[in-house]
Amino acid sequence: MNQLQFDIHQNFFLHTDGWGQAQLQDITKLLDSVITDFYTNLDLGQITGKTVYIINAKNKVPPKDCPEIIKLDSFNLIYLNTSDRLWSQYCYQFAHELCHHVVDSDFYTTNDKFGWFEEALCELASIFCLDKMSQTWQTNPPYPNWKDYSTLLSEYLIESIDKPDNKISKPFKIWLTENLDELFKDRYKRSENRIIALQLFPLFKRKPEFWKITHYLKFIKVTDEMTFENFLDAWTELVPDTLKELLAEIKTVLNDQKVSS
Repeated sequence: MNQLQFDIHQNFFLHTDGWGQAQLQDITKLLDSVITDFYTNLDLGQITGKTVYIINAKNKVPPKDCPEIIKLDSFNLIYLNTSDRLWSQYCYQFAHELCHHVVDSDFYTTNDKFGWFEEALCELASIFCLDKMSQTWQTNPPYPNWKDYSTLLSEYLIESIDKPDNKISKPFKIWLTENLDELFKDRYKRSENRIIALQLFPLFKRKPEFWKITHYLKFIKVTDEMTFENFLDAWTELVPDTLKELLAEIKTVLNDQKVSS
Protein backbone atom coordinates (compact mmCIF):
# COMPACT_ATOMS: atom_id res chain seq x y z
CA MET A 1 0.00 0.00 0.00
CA ASN A 2 1.38 3.44 -0.92
CA GLN A 3 1.96 5.94 1.84
CA LEU A 4 2.60 9.68 2.19
CA GLN A 5 4.91 11.08 4.87
CA PHE A 6 3.75 14.07 6.92
CA ASP A 7 5.65 17.32 6.35
CA ILE A 8 6.13 18.33 10.00
CA HIS A 9 5.84 15.18 12.11
CA GLN A 10 7.79 12.84 9.92
CA ASN A 11 7.23 9.65 11.90
CA PHE A 12 3.59 9.81 10.73
CA PHE A 13 2.52 8.33 7.38
CA LEU A 14 -0.84 8.30 5.58
CA HIS A 15 -1.77 5.16 3.65
CA THR A 16 -3.18 6.54 0.44
CA ASP A 17 -6.22 4.32 -0.26
CA GLY A 18 -9.84 4.94 0.69
CA TRP A 19 -10.10 8.68 1.37
CA GLY A 20 -12.62 9.51 -1.36
CA GLN A 21 -12.53 13.00 -2.84
CA ALA A 22 -10.00 14.41 -0.35
CA GLN A 23 -6.57 15.38 -1.60
CA LEU A 24 -3.98 13.31 0.25
CA GLN A 25 -1.76 16.32 0.91
CA ASP A 26 -4.73 18.11 2.47
CA ILE A 27 -5.28 15.20 4.87
CA THR A 28 -1.65 15.15 5.99
CA LYS A 29 -1.66 18.96 6.42
CA LEU A 30 -4.83 18.69 8.51
CA LEU A 31 -3.54 15.88 10.73
CA ASP A 32 -0.16 17.60 11.09
CA SER A 33 -2.12 20.57 12.45
CA VAL A 34 -3.86 18.34 15.03
CA ILE A 35 -0.50 16.96 16.18
CA THR A 36 1.04 20.44 16.43
CA ASP A 37 -1.80 21.87 18.50
CA PHE A 38 -1.85 18.84 20.82
CA TYR A 39 1.92 18.38 21.22
CA THR A 40 2.34 22.05 22.18
CA ASN A 41 0.98 21.13 25.61
CA LEU A 42 3.15 18.05 26.18
CA ASP A 43 6.70 17.18 27.17
CA LEU A 44 8.01 16.19 23.74
CA GLY A 45 10.82 14.13 25.24
CA GLN A 46 8.26 11.84 26.87
CA ILE A 47 6.35 11.01 23.67
CA THR A 48 7.08 7.68 22.02
CA GLY A 49 8.96 8.07 18.75
CA LYS A 50 7.30 5.05 17.18
CA THR A 51 6.25 5.35 13.56
CA VAL A 52 2.50 5.80 13.09
CA TYR A 53 0.56 4.72 9.99
CA ILE A 54 -2.90 6.25 9.44
CA ILE A 55 -5.20 3.96 7.44
CA ASN A 56 -8.81 4.24 6.36
CA ALA A 57 -10.86 1.86 8.51
CA LYS A 58 -12.55 0.34 5.46
CA ASN A 59 -9.14 -1.11 4.50
CA LYS A 60 -8.81 -3.07 7.73
CA VAL A 61 -9.39 -6.81 7.42
CA PRO A 62 -12.22 -7.20 8.21
CA PRO A 63 -13.30 -3.56 7.61
CA LYS A 64 -14.05 -1.42 10.69
CA ASP A 65 -16.88 1.06 11.16
CA CYS A 66 -15.16 3.00 13.94
CA PRO A 67 -11.74 4.56 14.62
CA GLU A 68 -9.14 2.43 16.36
CA ILE A 69 -5.46 2.31 17.32
CA ILE A 70 -3.45 -0.90 17.24
CA LYS A 71 -0.17 -0.72 19.13
CA LEU A 72 2.66 -2.94 17.95
CA ASP A 73 6.25 -3.22 19.14
CA SER A 74 7.87 -0.96 16.57
CA PHE A 75 4.94 1.05 15.14
CA ASN A 76 1.29 1.97 15.72
CA LEU A 77 -1.64 1.74 13.32
CA ILE A 78 -4.40 4.35 13.52
CA TYR A 79 -7.61 3.61 11.62
CA LEU A 80 -9.97 6.50 10.86
CA ASN A 81 -13.59 5.96 9.86
CA THR A 82 -14.04 9.00 7.62
CA SER A 83 -13.35 10.17 4.07
CA ASP A 84 -13.83 12.98 1.56
CA ARG A 85 -13.51 16.48 3.06
CA LEU A 86 -15.18 15.97 6.43
CA TRP A 87 -12.30 17.81 8.10
CA SER A 88 -13.93 18.20 11.52
CA GLN A 89 -14.55 14.45 11.65
CA TYR A 90 -10.93 13.73 10.76
CA CYS A 91 -9.80 16.06 13.56
CA TYR A 92 -12.13 14.58 16.16
CA GLN A 93 -11.26 10.97 15.42
CA PHE A 94 -7.54 11.49 14.97
CA ALA A 95 -7.09 13.54 18.17
CA HIS A 96 -8.66 10.68 20.16
CA GLU A 97 -6.37 8.02 18.71
CA LEU A 98 -3.35 10.35 18.89
CA CYS A 99 -3.97 10.68 22.63
CA HIS A 100 -3.78 6.87 22.96
CA HIS A 101 -0.45 7.03 21.10
CA VAL A 102 0.81 9.66 23.56
CA VAL A 103 -0.43 7.89 26.70
CA ASP A 104 1.23 4.72 25.40
CA SER A 105 -0.17 2.49 28.14
CA ASP A 106 -0.49 -1.28 28.07
CA PHE A 107 -3.71 -1.33 30.10
CA TYR A 108 -5.38 -3.25 27.26
CA THR A 109 -3.09 -6.23 27.74
CA THR A 110 -2.33 -6.09 31.49
CA ASN A 111 -5.24 -4.92 33.65
CA ASP A 112 -7.83 -2.75 31.89
CA LYS A 113 -9.90 -1.86 34.94
CA PHE A 114 -9.19 1.85 34.38
CA GLY A 115 -9.08 1.77 30.61
CA TRP A 116 -12.29 3.81 30.71
CA PHE A 117 -10.38 6.73 32.21
CA GLU A 118 -7.87 6.63 29.37
CA GLU A 119 -10.81 6.61 26.94
CA ALA A 120 -12.30 9.64 28.71
CA LEU A 121 -8.98 11.48 28.41
CA CYS A 122 -8.79 10.60 24.72
CA GLU A 123 -12.33 11.86 24.21
CA LEU A 124 -11.21 14.99 26.03
CA ALA A 125 -8.31 15.27 23.56
CA SER A 126 -10.83 15.36 20.69
CA ILE A 127 -12.83 18.13 22.35
CA PHE A 128 -9.70 20.03 23.38
CA CYS A 129 -8.05 19.88 19.95
CA LEU A 130 -11.16 20.94 18.06
CA ASP A 131 -11.58 23.86 20.44
CA LYS A 132 -7.93 24.89 20.14
CA MET A 133 -7.83 24.50 16.35
CA SER A 134 -10.98 26.59 15.97
CA GLN A 135 -8.86 29.38 17.46
CA THR A 136 -5.41 28.74 15.94
CA TRP A 137 -6.89 28.36 12.45
CA GLN A 138 -8.19 31.93 12.65
CA THR A 139 -4.59 33.12 12.24
CA ASN A 140 -2.52 30.04 11.31
CA PRO A 141 -4.54 27.50 9.28
CA PRO A 142 -2.81 24.73 7.25
CA TYR A 143 -3.63 26.77 4.12
CA PRO A 144 -4.50 30.51 4.03
CA ASN A 145 -7.84 29.78 2.35
CA TRP A 146 -8.83 27.44 5.22
CA LYS A 147 -9.00 30.34 7.68
CA ASP A 148 -12.80 30.54 7.55
CA TYR A 149 -13.04 26.83 8.30
CA SER A 150 -12.21 27.66 11.93
CA THR A 151 -15.91 28.54 12.33
CA LEU A 152 -16.99 25.10 11.10
CA LEU A 153 -14.62 23.41 13.56
CA SER A 154 -16.24 25.42 16.35
CA GLU A 155 -19.75 24.54 15.17
CA TYR A 156 -18.87 20.83 14.98
CA LEU A 157 -17.53 21.00 18.55
CA ILE A 158 -20.64 22.77 19.88
CA GLU A 159 -22.86 20.22 18.16
CA SER A 160 -20.85 17.36 19.71
CA ILE A 161 -20.97 18.89 23.21
CA ASP A 162 -24.67 19.76 23.12
CA LYS A 163 -25.93 16.25 22.40
CA PRO A 164 -28.67 15.17 24.85
CA ASP A 165 -26.64 12.08 25.81
CA ASN A 166 -24.07 14.36 27.45
CA LYS A 167 -26.52 15.69 30.02
CA ILE A 168 -26.88 14.15 33.49
CA SER A 169 -29.62 14.93 36.01
CA LYS A 170 -27.63 14.47 39.21
CA PRO A 171 -24.35 15.72 40.70
CA PHE A 172 -21.38 14.33 38.79
CA LYS A 173 -19.79 12.64 41.83
CA ILE A 174 -23.00 10.64 42.44
CA TRP A 175 -23.34 9.82 38.73
CA LEU A 176 -19.72 8.61 38.54
CA THR A 177 -20.03 6.46 41.67
CA GLU A 178 -23.16 4.82 40.25
CA ASN A 179 -21.44 4.08 36.93
CA LEU A 180 -18.01 2.91 38.12
CA ASP A 181 -18.77 -0.82 38.21
CA GLU A 182 -19.91 -0.82 34.57
CA LEU A 183 -16.98 1.37 33.53
CA PHE A 184 -14.57 -1.08 35.20
CA LYS A 185 -16.00 -3.83 32.98
CA ASP A 186 -16.05 -1.92 29.67
CA ARG A 187 -13.73 0.89 28.61
CA TYR A 188 -15.87 1.57 25.52
CA LYS A 189 -18.91 3.18 27.11
CA ARG A 190 -18.73 6.16 24.77
CA SER A 191 -21.54 8.28 26.23
CA GLU A 192 -20.13 7.91 29.72
CA ASN A 193 -16.58 8.59 28.49
CA ARG A 194 -17.76 11.85 26.93
CA ILE A 195 -19.61 12.97 30.07
CA ILE A 196 -16.40 12.50 32.07
CA ALA A 197 -14.37 14.31 29.40
CA LEU A 198 -16.73 17.28 29.47
CA GLN A 199 -16.40 17.46 33.25
CA LEU A 200 -12.63 17.87 32.84
CA PHE A 201 -12.66 20.07 29.73
CA PRO A 202 -12.91 23.49 31.47
CA LEU A 203 -9.87 22.61 33.57
CA PHE A 204 -7.73 21.54 30.60
CA LYS A 205 -8.92 24.52 28.53
CA ARG A 206 -7.85 26.89 31.30
CA LYS A 207 -4.56 25.08 32.00
CA PRO A 208 -3.38 23.15 28.90
CA GLU A 209 -0.25 22.08 30.82
CA PHE A 210 -2.51 19.48 32.45
CA TRP A 211 -1.76 17.27 29.45
CA LYS A 212 1.79 16.71 30.78
CA ILE A 213 0.50 14.49 33.57
CA THR A 214 -0.82 11.97 31.02
CA HIS A 215 2.77 10.87 30.36
CA TYR A 216 2.78 9.10 33.74
CA LEU A 217 -0.44 7.08 33.43
CA LYS A 218 1.34 4.14 31.82
CA PHE A 219 3.52 3.58 34.88
CA ILE A 220 0.57 2.83 37.21
CA LYS A 221 0.52 -0.80 38.32
CA VAL A 222 -3.18 -1.60 38.23
CA THR A 223 -4.57 -4.38 40.43
CA ASP A 224 -8.05 -5.88 40.68
CA GLU A 225 -8.40 -4.54 44.24
CA MET A 226 -7.50 -0.96 43.27
CA THR A 227 -10.25 1.64 43.67
CA PHE A 228 -10.48 4.71 41.45
CA GLU A 229 -9.24 6.78 44.40
CA ASN A 230 -6.26 4.40 44.72
CA PHE A 231 -5.63 4.83 40.98
CA LEU A 232 -5.55 8.63 41.27
CA ASP A 233 -3.29 8.40 44.35
CA ALA A 234 -0.88 6.10 42.48
CA TRP A 235 -0.84 8.55 39.56
CA THR A 236 -0.08 11.41 41.98
CA GLU A 237 2.90 9.50 43.38
CA LEU A 238 4.36 9.05 39.89
CA VAL A 239 4.21 12.62 38.59
CA PRO A 240 7.00 15.10 39.40
CA ASP A 241 6.40 17.44 42.34
CA THR A 242 5.86 20.32 39.93
CA LEU A 243 2.78 18.55 38.51
CA LYS A 244 1.22 17.18 41.71
CA GLU A 245 -0.88 20.30 42.17
CA LEU A 246 -2.45 19.69 38.75
CA LEU A 247 -3.54 16.21 39.76
CA ALA A 248 -5.00 17.59 42.97
CA GLU A 249 -7.18 19.87 40.82
CA ILE A 250 -8.36 16.90 38.74
CA LYS A 251 -9.36 15.10 41.94
CA THR A 252 -11.24 18.21 43.04
CA VAL A 253 -13.20 18.36 39.78
CA LEU A 254 -14.01 14.64 39.86
CA ASN A 255 -15.32 15.11 43.39
CA ASP A 256 -17.65 17.90 42.21
CA GLN A 257 -15.78 20.59 44.07
CA LYS A 258 -14.90 23.99 42.68
CA VAL A 259 -11.32 24.69 41.65
CA SER A 260 -9.87 28.01 42.74
CA SER A 261 -8.88 30.33 39.89
